[in-house]
Amino acid sequence: MFALGALVGFGCLIFCGDRATAAALAVLFVSAAVVQSGEERRVKVSIDRDPEGRPRRFVLSVGRESVRVEPGNTWIQTDHFKWVTRGLMDAPQSFRVFPDGGVEINGEKIGLTDPDACNRFETELNKRFAAVATEHKPAATKQAAAPTRPVSDKARFRVKLDHLGHITVECFRGEEKVETGLRGLSGLVENGLMLKPQTMHVHPLQQWIELDGVRFECNEAGARALEIALNEHYAPKLASHQAAIEIRENPAAATGFDIRFFITRAGAKFEVKGHLCQEYLDLLQDQSRCDLLRPGIVIKLTPPNLIIRRKRPDGGEEPIPEFPDIQYRKITARQLEQILNHPLIRRGGTAISEVTETADMPLEFASFRICRDPGTRPFLCLECVPAHGENPVRRALTHHNVADLQTAGVFRTNFEVSLSLDNQILTILNKETGKEERFQVGGNSSEDDLAKAGAALTVALKPPSARPAKPATAPPDTGAPVAFQSVLVPTGEPVSNGHTKTAAQVPIKEVPKRPTEPASVIAAESENRRSGPPAVPCGPATVSTEPKISTKPAVSAADVAKAEVSMSEHVVSEHPMAKLFRGVNPVQVNVRVFEKLAAWFGVDVEEVHLSLPMVFENRRFEVINFSGIPLETVLDLRSQDFYGFYLTHIHSDEIELVYSCRGRRLEWGVKKCLALPGLGSEPLEFKGSALLGMGQNKDRRFAFVVTPEYKSWIAPHAKAFEEVCVQFVTVPELLAAPDQYDLIWPEQDQSPT
Repeated sequence: MFALGALVGFGCLIFCGDRATAAALAVLFVSAAVVQSGEERRVKVSIDRDPEGRPRRFVLSVGRESVRVEPGNTWIQTDHFKWVTRGLMDAPQSFRVFPDGGVEINGEKIGLTDPDACNRFETELNKRFAAVATEHKPAATKQAAAPTRPVSDKARFRVKLDHLGHITVECFRGEEKVETGLRGLSGLVENGLMLKPQTMHVHPLQQWIELDGVRFECNEAGARALEIALNEHYAPKLASHQAAIEIRENPAAATGFDIRFFITRAGAKFEVKGHLCQEYLDLLQDQSRCDLLRPGIVIKLTPPNLIIRRKRPDGGEEPIPEFPDIQYRKITARQLEQILNHPLIRRGGTAISEVTETADMPLEFASFRICRDPGTRPFLCLECVPAHGENPVRRALTHHNVADLQTAGVFRTNFEVSLSLDNQILTILNKETGKEERFQVGGNSSEDDLAKAGAALTVALKPPSARPAKPATAPPDTGAPVAFQSVLVPTGEPVSNGHTKTAAQVPIKEVPKRPTEPASVIAAESENRRSGPPAVPCGPATVSTEPKISTKPAVSAADVAKAEVSMSEHVVSEHPMAKLFRGVNPVQVNVRVFEKLAAWFGVDVEEVHLSLPMVFENRRFEVINFSGIPLETVLDLRSQDFYGFYLTHIHSDEIELVYSCRGRRLEWGVKKCLALPGLGSEPLEFKGSALLGMGQNKDRRFAFVVTPEYKSWIAPHAKAFEEVCVQFVTVPELLAAPDQYDLIWPEQDQSPT
């Protein structure tokens, strides 16, 4: 209207002949049009005043609609004309009206008497919160595509000093963290986060702690030593199917499941268990009482569905693409447990990596069998044998699983198979003849009754279709040459630490790799074997999956006696090289093997003197450092980043050779040998000496020549050391295939003596 009036006036002035005035009005018209076109605010603010001119309240208006902002009203009470619902504006993030008529909107306080109050109020009212409206959609897409990092179920410890100089222990299990002091270690033991030591004493003033006779002082060195001891000897591992939120089958529950989880308060763990209901789900979502779920996760029971939502920043809820509405009557307890422990829902959760019952079930079966299986307790097990030779499929014999088989069309069309709600009576109805058979399949049923019920189910099955013909396979092409893939082993930049050149500074040549070999081993021709040590797999060291094993000797007294027999009984006496392994001295073996390794790879030896508080002071170490990391403490030699060999000079007649790679160690001593098969596992002890020599096989693995007793002892853990390029070989095996190994020591042209 304003533009139309200006245009009419402009035309009248031109018609009357006042060109100067017309030009001025033209400028005014253009500027007004620009202001009108750039105006974005829809809500106007004015001030209502009393007869004396004093401000009383704000007045909001959109076109002809206007409302008064009354003290004490909320925004819902103020928005009479539903401007937010109509899309004319966004709802304020906060809104409050004070008794004096002033307002607080979006965190801004605006008084009636403030200068430029109307403009400020208009600015806040007409703000568009685009970030809130559009943020959740791409965020959901990113979370759906982002890979989840695997989280270990093994507890990890980190020890540090607080600002008062007291030791603080942090315990991690996945992303879950518990922090305590020295007096709280007993609480970690009670809650299953720490293995119980035989003895534990804490100084009254917390100046030290003693675990199983080993004292750790309250200082930096003591904290590091305590951290190593806790991770190596007192870190527990969860059972394979243990989860933070456990679900179990329970026919007596309205949902068919029980739920069990723990909440931690004031350092103590409290158990919560009962029927799966909304009350326990609300407790699970209460961040002030339970910290298992991620913030913003909403779980609701709306029978027959379990709904999982995520809260948006604007207070609304949105579905999670990975979790559509779940019909909990059609899934098993294991599947529901995996959903609730998924990393998108639970803090520190693990993604579903194993093959579960959600896999597609074949629809053609040869037979059914009802049996008892501990894996499906308290229910019986329905074993389904596929028709075309696949592996048998096992399901719990429940009302829902039988109904799913009936719906999937597994049985003949004239048979109707059902199981009672209490999972006790199996009914098979032949619709054509009207004959109905009932079988008792409860926990107290005899084996004959179960066999008859299984046979009746087999009779009701649809006949399987013809087995598909197996496609003809082309004969292998043996004439084509084997292609070799070149793998370049990175050498890395040399590390300057004030010592001589390390093994990491030696260039490593490009070597061919066999396509059939595992990725962790680099194959090379014999002429290239001296080019460098074997490359180990990249990436962080994996936490050991080895079970906790006691450090007590795993061999009997008879085995120990056999291990101390003369070395000449372990070799082939008629072989000309057999004499090289006779009568060897363990200390000489360790020293000579270490010297020959340095010469074999052409690297210099670092000599350092290190200390471990309360254990030894200024001990001499000779190190072949393939990884090139700086060595400042003993912990560096035992870290997962170190890769190489080192000699430990304990006494003149006791020098140990150690191989360490990615946290796994082999220690060769005079009176005993130790093996650490994984980072965080307990060391295994073998009585007596066992190392006879050293070589490299054609895959460039380190071939440790050992006694037969040692190889039998280490056999259960040999696979763990294969991942760090280690092979154990006896003298007869070495002499039987001399072309498969390069002997580093003893050398063939000299005697070990």
